[in-house]
Amino acid sequence: TRKNNSSSLSLEPTTHSSTSSSQATTNDLILLSPTTRKNNLSSLSITSVKNNSVFVSPITNSVDQTMIDISKCDLNCCSSSKAYHPLKEDELVSATINKRSCQKKWFTDYPWLTFCKTKRRVFCCACREAFEREIHPTKTKLFPHHVTFIVNGYCDWKNAISRFKLHEKTKLHLDSIYVVNQQMKPNIAIQLTSATKKQQEQRRQSLSIQISCIIYLLRQGLALRGHDDENSNLIQLLKLRSADNEYLNEWIKNKKYFSHDIVNEICKEIYLTIIRDIVKEISSRKWFSLICDETCDESTTEQLCITIRSVNSNYKIFEDVIGLYEISAQNAPTIVEAIYDVITRCGLDMINCRGQSYDGASNMSGIYGDLAVHDLTDQCASICNCMLCVKDIIDFIRRSPKRLVILKEIFNQISSSYTNLTALCPHRWTMRAESYGSLLKTYEQVQEALYTISKEKGGPGIKANGNLVFTDTEKLSRAFQSSDCYLQDVFCAAEAIIYRFRRIQDDINFELFYNQVVKDSEGLTEKPILPRLRRPPGRYESNTILVNHASCEDFYQKQYVETLEMIINMLQTRFTQKNFKMLCEVENFILNISNKPPDLSIHYIKTIIDFCYDDIDIERLKSEAVMISDFFKVVINTNQMKIKRITKISTVCEILNICEIGKQMFREFDKLIRLYLTIPVTTATSERAFSVLNRVKSTLRSTMTQSRLNHLLLAHIYKEKLDEIDPNQIMSTFISSNEQRQAFFGLML
Repeated sequence: TRKNNSSSLSLEPTTHSSTSSSQATTNDLILLSPTTRKNNLSSLSITSVKNNSVFVSPITNSVDQTMIDISKCDLNCCSSSKAYHPLKEDELVSATINKRSCQKKWFTDYPWLTFCKTKRRVFCCACREAFEREIHPTKTKLFPHHVTFIVNGYCDWKNAISRFKLHEKTKLHLDSIYVVNQQMKPNIAIQLTSATKKQQEQRRQSLSIQISCIIYLLRQGLALRGHDDENSNLIQLLKLRSADNEYLNEWIKNKKYFSHDIVNEICKEIYLTIIRDIVKEISSRKWFSLICDETCDESTTEQLCITIRSVNSNYKIFEDVIGLYEISAQNAPTIVEAIYDVITRCGLDMINCRGQSYDGASNMSGIYGDLAVHDLTDQCASICNCMLCVKDIIDFIRRSPKRLVILKEIFNQISSSYTNLTALCPHRWTMRAESYGSLLKTYEQVQEALYTISKEKGGPGIKANGNLVFTDTEKLSRAFQSSDCYLQDVFCAAEAIIYRFRRIQDDINFELFYNQVVKDSEGLTEKPILPRLRRPPGRYESNTILVNHASCEDFYQKQYVETLEMIINMLQTRFTQKNFKMLCEVENFILNISNKPPDLSIHYIKTIIDFCYDDIDIERLKSEAVMISDFFKVVINTNQMKIKRITKISTVCEILNICEIGKQMFREFDKLIRLYLTIPVTTATSERAFSVLNRVKSTLRSTMTQSRLNHLLLAHIYKEKLDEIDPNQIMSTFISSNEQRQAFFGLML
């Protein structure tokens, strides 16, 4: 027998006594763990454990699992499958031999080392694990230094570094590391499942980016498609974002979810998210009113814009565009059918409809009240001619870069700054005066440019009475632009315009106006002359008497007076309707009881009953009306609002919003205010929707379907709601629509 030291393994002689194993005492078996003691007794072919050394039987010439189990202690340093590295130097002090101890830095340089706190020795974690689990491919005889790092442990600290380097380079160690790492890898099924989940996650990320790009294009009102799919805005935007996502380029090349139907479906989901939110808010406010207007789009299709007006508990007015409805005719039955169809689709009840407003409502007159203010320019021939003349001159200059250069050169010659000509849009009421003013201001230079462009002498004359009309009426038009304008404000603005026109109808104002126009036109155009009288042909001859005017001034004075009188009559007609009178009486009732205890006459009560139907308890409103003025005085004094007299509905709303308890105390009064504010005054919101329509459905995009038009229109109008949409929410709805997408993208968590 070869003598063994404390760090080596001694092999037994070739012959081994069969009684050796039976001589193992109870103390020998204590080294076995309790769970394996019984199983290991029958299979031991090794000698007893002596002095922490295990003797390998020459019969096997290998290390088996039993030997490794014996060499392991029950502490966490050996029970864990990971290598144990001491955290403190105190754990290594106990392993000192001949004034040499294990060093902590060795575990950093050789991470495969593991320290046993019981034996106070180091082992090779990889080799130990490979032979314990019987996954090492080596079947040959092992050398003693191999068994040292697997079973007995190493503690010769003097030669430790050289032995570590030697063991690290052995094939047995390298094979152990390889097989252990292979065993730690998941099996094929798990790897395939993991790869599938990773692909699904990448697809979901790409689809989410695609949806966010679509949301951006819808918000900005840009086209999704282009001349071809490759040059479309959507594809190019995704290519721009591919710098942030590696898989996005592969997603774009695949083109699996870029078809027109898929993109339209995503746009539809975005539209439905917006419209459902709008309808939910309208339903929560109970009462609503309808605002309808018609226009012709780029493809000559008649579009009916349906807008719903409602008021929330804080008296904030909302005018929400529901969409455009393609109508085949402009008669009342067709419009009514379209309105009922839209209201039914939105899940709203017509019983809660409290008002209706129609622009161009001659088709609806006799059925529903007309509360709209119309464009009056088509009622006066002189104004129409003036508009056409001005529009032709401005367009003639603006639409040619060459003509603009000529005009700019003329400004440079006179050392004057160039002033742009403002385009005249016949349908934009608030831009007409500005357009007229820009032409009148630069008319001398424009005329010189026209002389240069054409050899024809003279230029188109401007009838200056158009500027007078549009400058004043523009203020009225601007007053109607806001959705929260009150009827009182509208009446005030209209009365001011009517008073202004009546005041300038007299001879003195006309003479001042005419002389100023003639003076300003000197050198710019020819002097005014009387037009030649023309007798109509005999087949059209009637009893009409031809009027001979004494002078040009008399001729233009007649047109001047007739034009102003026509405008005054039209304004009075629009603002003296039956429903307007009733709304004015309701408004007066609200303001009167807000300032002092009311005189509840039968007339006021009848008006409230006609206006509110069964929405308000009249008897309870009477009792509330007695206290409202006192309550308002207390709130005004408490909050130091500096209000002497309440003259506007907006002031009443402000006071009730400051002291919310007032809405609970005066519930019927609160209902009355909300009902009053629900009634629409103008159709300006529909006009703004038509401006969006012109941007969305342009000449290059005139072939889109009606459903796609509504999807794009509402997304562009409600930008705030679009910004709140989560692309993952749209993606979840899109994926869950069928099983094929669920398998391709995976389930959303």
